[in-house]
Amino acid sequence: MSCRATPHPELQGAFGLCLLASLAVACPQREPPPAPAAPTSATLAAPAAPTPTTATPTTATPTTATPTTATPTTATPTTTAGAATPAASVTPPAGTSAVLAGSAPAAEPSLAPPPRCPPGTCRRSPSGPCEPPTGQLGNACCGCGADGMCASPCRCAALDTPVETPSGPRAIGELAVGDLVYSLDHGARQAVPIVRVFRSPAAGAEIVRLRLASGAVLRMSPGHPTADGRTFAELATGDRLDGVAIVEALREPYDRDETADILPASDSGTYVAAGVLVGSTLRDLRP
Repeated sequence: MSCRATPHPELQGAFGLCLLASLAVACPQREPPPAPAAPTSATLAAPAAPTPTTATPTTATPTTATPTTATPTTATPTTTAGAATPAASVTPPAGTSAVLAGSAPAAEPSLAPPPRCPPGTCRRSPSGPCEPPTGQLGNACCGCGADGMCASPCRCAALDTPVETPSGPRAIGELAVGDLVYSLDHGARQAVPIVRVFRSPAAGAEIVRLRLASGAVLRMSPGHPTADGRTFAELATGDRLDGVAIVEALREPYDRDETADILPASDSGTYVAAGVLVGSTLRDLRP
């Protein structure tokens, strides 16, 4: 049974009102459902504020990093179509310095030449001192060159050089101290004793060979002195040696292992070989 009724028109009036009143008591009216509440700013969803937390301070324990040696790597270049592939780079071994491509190597330092020697002196080696040639028993240099080097190492006379003696020519290699040889002494040629004899190794050496107008042949080392202060290296065809013309002057390999020289007991220190007066490499040792 529905409590909702519409009063009849005839029941309107006092009776109708009473009936409606009784119906109101028996059937209470339903209240309309409440309208949904409008959202307010308080009810709008808002992100929750972060709850502040207190960080507990901690002490970091220091650690010692172990050094590591990085291995050099070479990046592989990207090759495009039609482009040449560059050559791989080579990592130089440890302890060496790499030369960059296209860079010139460091130039070697050049050594300055030694200063020139004073006149009358020369060096026997590029790093040696400047000194005068002191002959066979000195520094073994018998003559200086224009370049400041010893140009005439003392090698003496060939062992078969004929030396004039009172008993006739004798090979210089056979002579000994005390033997008599002809020399220029106090301006005159006379026989004097030999005071020094010397032999010098000469294997593979070069020797000057002179053929004189007298027909004699004389073989001396290039540095051997003449009686007038020249060396045999300076002599040439057409020159004169002790007044005798030189028909031929040439150099040739020496065919013996030694050369020899003597020092006569004279004021000149010279002796006669192959008919001409020659000097001695021992002249500075004369008494």
